[in-house]
This record gives sequence, C-alpha cells and structure tokens, in this order.
Amino acid sequence: MYSTTNAGGVGHAWYRSRFVEPHQRGVETETRFIPARVTDNGFCNPEYRGVLERLSGWERRAWLDGDWDIAAGQYFTTFRRNIHVVSDPPSHPTPSSCPSTINHQQSTTPSHFQFDAGKAPQ
Repeated sequence: MYSTTNAGGVGHAWYRSRFVEPHQRGVETETRFIPARVTDNGFCNPEYRGVLERLSGWERRAWLDGDWDIAAGQYFTTFRRNIHVVSDPPSHPTPSSCPSTINHQQSTTPSHFQFDAGKAPQ
C-alpha cells in the first residue's frame, strides 16, 4: 500500500502513531515513512510554494515544514520535539523505600501531571 498525506486533519493522530512515530523511534517493522517537503518536489510550481510560505502557525509548520509534532486542535499548541522531549532525563535519587512514577496525559484539555509516591505494585 502507498499513502501520502499532510500533517493535521481528522486522521492526524492515527497516521502519526502508525507511521511517523515508528520512523522517529527507528522501530519501523511493518511500515515505512519517508518524510518529504514541498522543497523535495522539483515539479511543484512556485505559486504553490508561495502559498505555503505565506501560511502561519500550525499550518505552516505542518504543510511547509512537514512537522508532524503539531498539535492543531489541542490545548497546548506549542509543542517542539527538540525542547519538550528528554531522551536521557537527569537522575534524581529516590530512596528504594519510596518507589515513584510520573504520569502525563496529553489531550485537548490542560495537561495532567501526576507524581505518585508510595508502594509500587509487585
């Protein structure tokens, strides 16, 4: 199957989780995602590129820059992978008698962080 699409719209979250995220993590098994931007297409007319360059906000990031980390329709719309994703978080010593977890839920309402300190499930 061959599929092309732009970030944003009704199927954004499904497409991103099915194709884009496995590519970003380097764990593609059943799918292949090949990122492409308008600048990659030598046959694209300059007028179309000009339309995209005049866009602003999430539409410009998605349609001109090919950014799948947009959050159109989300409560928080300023997500940037290079700022908000920590690949190697700093370690903070936690006593072994006090296991903890941090939970985060991203949704269309304000983000929810929860710190649970106490006995971890066995």
